[in-house]
Amino acid sequence: AFEKSIYYSNRARAYQNTKEYDKSNNDCGQAMRIDVNNYKAYLILSENLVVRAKEAFDIACLDKAVQFFILLI
Repeated sequence: AFEKSIYYSNRARAYQNTKEYDKSNNDCGQAMRIDVNNYKAYLILSENLVVRAKEAFDIACLDKAVQFFILLI
């Protein structure tokens, strides 16, 4: 299961690099469901949420990103 979680977080990063944020977010969710300690997935998801918040001036989205960052600390 650990390897599958890594697969999803790696693919999420690839989707993020091509600005396919919805696909990236979905893969982050899959990775986190498989392994709740996959911090890379949390980091990628928070980065995606920051991008979305900046594009849409969405404070609630930015707040959610901060919550994920806090989980990484």
